[in-house]
Formats: sequence, structure tokens, C-alpha cells
Amino acid sequence: MSQNELPPVNETERDLANKLFCVTTTAEGKTKLTFSPSLQRDYNGGLHSPLQQLSSFSVWNSLMPPPEDKISNSWSGKMEIPELSRNRVIVFSQLHGSPAEIFLSVSRVARDLQKEIDDEIIGAEQIMLFGAISIPNVVETLTWLKTKGFKGKLSVFDISPIPIGIGRIYKQFGLISDAEFIQSDVLSLPKNTPKADLIISDVLGYCLTPEQYVNLTRVVENTLSNGGLWLTRELIEPKGAPKPEDRSVSKSDGDERINRINRLVKRLFNVELPIEDIQQFENTRWNLAQTYPRHSGKDYQDALPSGLENVSTIRISSQTLMQSDNPRIFETSIIKKDRNNY
Repeated sequence: MSQNELPPVNETERDLANKLFCVTTTAEGKTKLTFSPSLQRDYNGGLHSPLQQLSSFSVWNSLMPPPEDKISNSWSGKMEIPELSRNRVIVFSQLHGSPAEIFLSVSRVARDLQKEIDDEIIGAEQIMLFGAISIPNVVETLTWLKTKGFKGKLSVFDISPIPIGIGRIYKQFGLISDAEFIQSDVLSLPKNTPKADLIISDVLGYCLTPEQYVNLTRVVENTLSNGGLWLTRELIEPKGAPKPEDRSVSKSDGDERINRINRLVKRLFNVELPIEDIQQFENTRWNLAQTYPRHSGKDYQDALPSGLENVSTIRISSQTLMQSDNPRIFETSIIKKDRNNY
């Protein structure tokens, strides 16, 4: 497939896109992307924009996956997952990305673990989603999980009463089933949180206070201590990427993302959005991202509990798997409990 050729849209993608979004034309003749009427009333307060939702759409990955040379995907050996009783998967989505997108992004990189990841998801009795939850994200994730064969319970947690309240209303009227909505913060999780068998996250610690970060790492430590696996997506950086504290966005990077968003809209709806609309969204997104400290900052390092001292960090490298002895550096793709065969 050539670089300018758009992949065909399958029925699942088309159906989901039409449920969440619609294309309208203003009186001035400009094309606008809006939420479908059934969802519009949930977003009158500007909680999320349609463009934000679309930019994190799971079909994003099938449309324009990053070039192979920008993702470290070479493995020197297969990482075995211990045979333990598995019944719980936790997903931390701390940005505006869809949990389904996080699943897909991690799965694409950790190719040798694809079957194990699928087995964890299909066999899970409970999948827990934390943070940055929106109704389109929940609908998308449920749809995707069902296509994978998931038959368990989906528990959705968010500190904001808005998405939780909306989710409960949707469930009450039968618009969303097979999910429960719980207003809770990572900070309020009990210290004895049961272990998960698999944790998938985008940016661990992003936008969290040090106190919240401590509780979050307890959940991770409980999982690692019991033989579970932790996969994280956002920290898989292109080769030569700037350090978190010196992160900036070049014009070429911004232009590439604008082009990708426009191609996604064209692929799904056969229309083109005004470039200035996408540029405005991109500027807002990047300004927000650079406002918050990344989790590798000193405050978060100081907040780490002593229990993580026994955790080894395994990084995916373009050449080999590299092990770091410093558990306070979380520039990782895979983190697992220290084992003799590593």
C-alpha cells in the first residue's frame, strides 16, 4: 500500500464512526466534525471536542501506524509470563487517549506477547479503567473488547462526577451495558488493592500529584510482586527523542500530525476539515501537554515507595533488551518483577 493510499474502512469502524461522529456544513459552507446528536448533549460544557476524540480513535493505528524505524520492535528473546491464576486487567488512561487505542498501541509493539495479551483480555473476569474516561471511549473500548471475546465485567473509574454520571444514565436507559461506573480517584485506592495480572498504561504518573503517584505505584508493585506484567505505551519514544524536561514540538512534527488527522477524517467521512481547525486543536493539545511535569521529575522520584527498589526495568531497544538497575527511571516499555533469567 502506497503512503498516500487510504486503507479501506471495515464495517466495525464505519458503524462506530457513525455512532460517535457526524459531518455538518455551516452556513458559510465550512465542513465541521461534530458529535452524533445522541452524544452532543454530553459535551455542551466543552469536556472534550469531537476532534480530540477522533484523534485518539482506535482506527488511528490501522490508518497511519508510525514508521517502523520510529518504534523499537526488535526482541532478543521471548519474555515468558508465569502460569498464574489470571482474572484481572487494569488500564490507566491518564490522557485523552482511548483505552482501546492503548491496547492496540502496546500490542503492536509487543508483538511477541500478542497471544499472551489477548489471552489475558479474553480470560479476564474484570477489566478496570482508570482516568480520562469519556462515553465515546467507553463505547469504543467495549466494542473492541467484545470483538476480542471478552465476556467479563468492565469497571470504569474517574474522579470527575461528569463522565461517571453520564455513564450511569446511559446504563440506566440501556444505551451501555456490561459496564459499571464508579467515581473514585487513584489516591483513594486502598493500599491492599488486589493484584492485577496485566496493567496497561499510557503515561504513568502524568498529571498526578506525588501522593497519587505513591498509591499508583503500590498497585503496580502488588501486580509485579505476584508475577503480573506491566505494559506502557507512551514512553515508547522515537529514537533520539528529546528528554521529557526538554520536550518541544517541531513544525514538521506538527504538520505530520495535522496530515494524519486530516487523512483519518477523509478516510472515515470522505471530507476534509479546514486546516486551521486542526492547527488550533494541535496547539491546544501541545500547550497542555507541556504544562504538566512528566513523571520522571524529581518530585515523583522522591515519592516512590521503597517497595519498588526490587523492581527491574526492561526497555525495548532497537538492538536488544536492556536492563536498568535504577527502578526510579520509568522510561520503559515493559516492567516486570526481577527474575533470575533476566
